[in-house]
This record gives sequence, structure tokens and C-alpha cells, in this order.
Amino acid sequence: MTAYVLSSWVLVQGTRIDSPQSIRAVRDRMRVRLAQQPQLARMGAAERQRLGEALIYHTVLNLANSAHFARSALQALGSPDAATRQRAIAQVQEAPQRYAPPVLYALSHVLMQQGRNDQAMFWFYAGQLRGRYDANRCADVSARQAIAVLNQRYGGPINQYAFRHLPQLEKTVQEVLAWDRRTPHDYDHRWINLHGMGAFGASGGGEGPAALSLPEAQWPAIAEQTRVDYLKGFQEAMARMGRRPDQR
Repeated sequence: MTAYVLSSWVLVQGTRIDSPQSIRAVRDRMRVRLAQQPQLARMGAAERQRLGEALIYHTVLNLANSAHFARSALQALGSPDAATRQRAIAQVQEAPQRYAPPVLYALSHVLMQQGRNDQAMFWFYAGQLRGRYDANRCADVSARQAIAVLNQRYGGPINQYAFRHLPQLEKTVQEVLAWDRRTPHDYDHRWINLHGMGAFGASGGGEGPAALSLPEAQWPAIAEQTRVDYLKGFQEAMARMGRRPDQR
């Protein structure tokens, strides 16, 4: 029961818990706040039980909806029904900040199939950049393999198109960087944690599971460094291509 109450509190407060220490901190804050509510002290055992059951219901519902949201988008983008795909494209493009990078990768794939190549290129590199950011703020280095898998799955046709249209590629990369800087990350970044070995029970020196994400205070700096490294890597790739005889 306590675990579900904590989960409900976290959802309502918008707090992140990634380690045993953060769980204890949330628990202590919750106890202080609850102790300040006199109506709870007047509740009988049956009323508290009903309240606990309601919290469990809403917690499970919220967690299920969060996972279902991304899965539904991926399924809709891959639907054999054209109308379903079009609705999914519109929904993702209308609020891209709500979708984790795998959804942006899938969006790029569908757009490429429809011949909307420049849009496909934008969303592929947007997904790639955001995926690298999520990988960089993940404490489990082994989880970063997820980005390579996504690149391999979706990157072939888009990269071929991009490197045949270098001026558009350069323009797109700059647009992606600007978009990423101004667009919130309103999705659960921990999707990538599930791709690492740490998600399978790695321990942290007797203190329970180790934190799978780096401290949130570091995220703005990580985001900016990711953008810097992304642009630098792109510029280096362009320079290498410029030295090829067939590109002169």
C-alpha cells in the first residue's frame, strides 16, 4: 500500500524518483504534508482503506496510460490503414514534445514512405538528437545502445536522401537544434533505461538499486553539451565528405 501511495504522490507532485535516496526523501516530505491535514487524523480505518484503494486505482491507471500513450502512437504510425496513419502523423506533429524519441523515429519512417522527404529528415534527426540527450542523462551506459538500434532500423533511406541533398541537410540540422532548444521534453525520458543492464537488477553497494538517471540538476548542461557535440559531429562528417574526390 505504501508503495502505491508514494507513486500517487509522485504523479500528483510531478516529482521524479530514480534511487532509494530520492524515494526516502519523497516519503518524508509526504509524511510531513499529510501530518498537516487534520481531516486525515479524524479518518477511521475503513475510510483510510477506501482512500488507499482509490490511490492505488488512480496510480495504476496513470502508469498504464503513460506506457499506453507511446505504444499507441507507434502502433498507429505503423497501421495498415491510411487514415489511422494520417491521424497519428497529425497528432505527433501537433505536440511532438509529448513523444519519446522512438515515436519521432517512427514518424520519420512513415513520412519517408509518403515521399515527404524533407519532413522525414527533420523528424529523424530530431529523434536522434533527443535520443542522444536521453542516453547522456542515463546513468547506465549500456542503455545507450538503444540509439544505435533506432538509427539502424530507421536511418538507411533517410541518410541516403540526406547526403544526396547536402544544402537541405545542413539547413535541417540547424532547424533541429533550434527546435530542440525551444521545445520542452514532456515525455518520460526513462524509456531508454529499460534498454540497459541496470534495469535488470544492478545494485548500488548495498543501498538498493542504483540510480538509472543522472541528477536532474545536471540535465540543462547535458542537453546543451549534447547539442554542441551533435553539431560538431555533423560538421566533422561534412568536412570528411568535402575531402572526397567525388564531392569536390
